[in-house]
Amino acid sequence: MREKGRPKIAKFREPPHIAFVSRWSFLKKIANRIAPRIEERIPEAGAAIVPYRLAAEGVFLAFACIPVAIAGIVLGVAVHPVFLALILAPMISLLVPSLRIRSMIGDRRRGLDEELPHFATHASILQSAGLDIYYSLCSVIGRGIFKQIEQDAAMTRRNVEFFGQGPLNAVEEVGRTNPNQRARDFLLGYTSEWRSGGDVTHYLEAKADDYLRDVEFRWKGYARRATDIGEMVIAFFFLLPLTIAMAAFLSPELVSSFGGFFVSVMIPGLAVAVLASIRAAQPKTYDILGGNYLIAAMAGAGFLLLALASGVPGWLSIILGLGLATTAYGIVVCLQMREIAAIEAALPRFLRDTTELRKMGHDLVRAVIKASEENEYNPAFDRLLGYVAKQLGIGRRMSEIELPTRSWLVKVSFFHLGMVAETGGGTPRSLELLTRFSGEVTRIKHETKQGMRLYRWLSVFSPLGLGLAVGLMVGLMSGFSAMFVSEGGGPILGELAGVSPVMVSFFSITIVAASVALALLSSVAIDFTAKNTLWITVNLGMAGIGILLASWASGGTPFL
Repeated sequence: MREKGRPKIAKFREPPHIAFVSRWSFLKKIANRIAPRIEERIPEAGAAIVPYRLAAEGVFLAFACIPVAIAGIVLGVAVHPVFLALILAPMISLLVPSLRIRSMIGDRRRGLDEELPHFATHASILQSAGLDIYYSLCSVIGRGIFKQIEQDAAMTRRNVEFFGQGPLNAVEEVGRTNPNQRARDFLLGYTSEWRSGGDVTHYLEAKADDYLRDVEFRWKGYARRATDIGEMVIAFFFLLPLTIAMAAFLSPELVSSFGGFFVSVMIPGLAVAVLASIRAAQPKTYDILGGNYLIAAMAGAGFLLLALASGVPGWLSIILGLGLATTAYGIVVCLQMREIAAIEAALPRFLRDTTELRKMGHDLVRAVIKASEENEYNPAFDRLLGYVAKQLGIGRRMSEIELPTRSWLVKVSFFHLGMVAETGGGTPRSLELLTRFSGEVTRIKHETKQGMRLYRWLSVFSPLGLGLAVGLMVGLMSGFSAMFVSEGGGPILGELAGVSPVMVSFFSITIVAASVALALLSSVAIDFTAKNTLWITVNLGMAGIGILLASWASGGTPFL
């Protein structure tokens, strides 16, 4: 009988899908053949992964896709040969482990691009207090500030504490296996400077300056690329519906056969492809945003069903239901974004005031408290700073305070201040470096977003232009149809050039789908998140006006 209070040791059990693969020898053999290729990439991924388990997941997925392949053969023979492509599903599933490890490496590489400038500033500040880069790496573990660098830091500490390596050798080893070229050069350059007896403080400060210039270059390059992509997408959503309209002039059956594919596959597919391209190009942010998906979805679905039951046209029901859902979710996110913008706008001034108080002889904690008492920034930042000052006033260390803010930049800046206060550093020179860096990053982000506003307004007014162009095209087609009938062309030519209700419905749904796709892409490109759905609401309203314009420009064709 187990003694009271003694922990119970449970037998380790593999997840069911991995146990299933291990139970069958031929499946286990396949997993064992895939595992070595995964193991080679694990150091680059910087994560604790068991290669066999990841390979077994892919093998189980391939086994589960065998019925899909069989169904593809049946459908390919009985319905259409295109379904024979499903035969490839098990083979593609075997590639999933390799794709996952590649995705992890890519996420780590891109995350380091964003985190490295801030960490270089952090390491420079601590180095000025006499603390080396190994201490800087260990100081970020468990903080949740630098998600990718924290993995490197954990591996570095593991190599020192468990494998007996020296701190410098451990940093070198992590640098050699790092998938990010700049991070690799940063770590190996530091160790080289240290071994050669160079000035590592100057090295870190120079690197922080270089990375700051690189941040500005990447933000401006991203703005140019995202704007170019957005303009091409807007042109596509203009030209393709009009091309289909002109083709429908000669072949009305084209709309019934191709229209559904265009709305349900081509527009979402293009949006996803462009979204992936923008995500790959844009600098990363870790701001916390989010509303209540469930409430928004229930409100939108309920209103959509009510509108359809009331006999409202399909396109208008979609606008009303989706508009309510996006409004319910987007209002919360919009307020969060405004709060983040206000806090980040006040951050450089606060850091400047803190630096000046430090120059006057106040210690860092007292400087922060005094800045909160003597200065007013804006309501959002004043509330945050008041909370910090209150926590410091009751004796809490600055590094232990969890900031109630959604801004990653503000969290990073206060993390720097906390570590400076913790280590006894905080020279005016190090605070000047932090102030300048935070101010420049805030300025660059603001200028880049302001420069992309034109793309947003183009996406907002595009549904109006599309509706007007479609209406003119439909009016032209209706005119030709009437002319053919009146001049004795017969009902066949009249029907050929006519505008069917299916065609009108296609154009209405196309305007709505294009407006939603454009709003989503503009939000991701400018706001760095798809969660700001208020712009989808705005575009849906513009789509409704665009459909009214189409009805007017067509000379009375019933789009409504």
